Amino acid sequence: MKNLKIFLVDDDHMQLNLTVTFIKRVITQKVLVLPFDDLHSAIGEFSYKPDLIVTDYSFGDDTLSTEQFIKFARNKFPDAKIVVMSSNNNAELAVDLIKCGANEFIHKDGKALYKLEWMIKDTLHEINYRNRKSFFKIIKDFFVGLK
Repeated sequence: MKNLKIFLVDDDHMQLNLTVTFIKRVITQKVLVLPFDDLHSAIGEFSYKPDLIVTDYSFGDDTLSTEQFIKFARNKFPDAKIVVMSSNNNAELAVDLIKCGANEFIHKDGKALYKLEWMIKDTLHEINYRNRKSFFKIIKDFFVGLK
């Protein structure tokens, strides 16, 4: 099984460190967590091919919007899960972000990290399923080729 690669993007260093620590404590499988404090830094490391991108919504840098970042990431990594976490609990904003390509919107409240834990575990299950499906297709193709 491959390591899950998670990109965390948040300009609040305390929130970023808290999220990294939480993930490392609750996820028992091997994960590579790459924290970034801005969207441009995350894009600069896209060669790591993230499986899950978790980003804050509001950044002080207005040269790249979160919506633009989501569209770019979705185009580059169609199978990656993209989660936006924000203290803004606006339903219209959540819908707009999902229309841009985000898979989930998590309000930063007392349960946010537990919701993120669920998303990470769900992503791990999907990756394991895709890997098993690929393995069985290879086996099937091998035996079909023997006929």
